[in-house]
Amino acid sequence: AYSVPLGGTENIAKALQRGGEKYGMKLQLNAHVDEILTDPNQQHRAVGVRLRNGKIIKAKKAVVSNATPFDTAKLLGKKNRPVQNDVSPHIEKEEHYPKNVQS
Repeated sequence: AYSVPLGGTENIAKALQRGGEKYGMKLQLNAHVDEILTDPNQQHRAVGVRLRNGKIIKAKKAVVSNATPFDTAKLLGKKNRPVQNDVSPHIEKEEHYPKNVQS
């Protein structure tokens, strides 16, 4: 079934903005990100962004992207992009237990 939040989907974004700003988040609109910066000494954790105009914004705690996973991966740069096999979870063989086993 298709449903729309009361007041429209933009209210989801507005609620996230209000909640984030309450805890110190800074939101920058119309900022075209050229690259997500990572720190190889912290397991390639995202530490900031480089804007298209060259300005670097460092993150205190997190970098959040509203782009698709594919577009976000492109912003990481080739050396930091996940390998396709690393993105998909590995499924272990399902174990079957006798029906008379009690938990």
